[in-house]
Amino acid sequence: MSTLSAFNECTKANTRAALYWLDRLYALRNFDFTDVLASVADKLMSQTARDFAYAILTINRDRLLTLEAGLLFY
Repeated sequence: MSTLSAFNECTKANTRAALYWLDRLYALRNFDFTDVLASVADKLMSQTARDFAYAILTINRDRLLTLEAGLLFY
């Protein structure tokens, strides 16, 4: 089961909690991800790894936020 599918299943149990966490996720901006990733020491994370992590974070955030519209009418 993917992360998106797992979250979608959890929304069925507690829609209010899901909306809360989606609201928190919505508040995250791209520079928030960049700042966190930039704070990792170069000897622990390469620029390629930062770029990859940034892409994963933004893609997953955007995918999860697509669920919000459906929850509002659940």
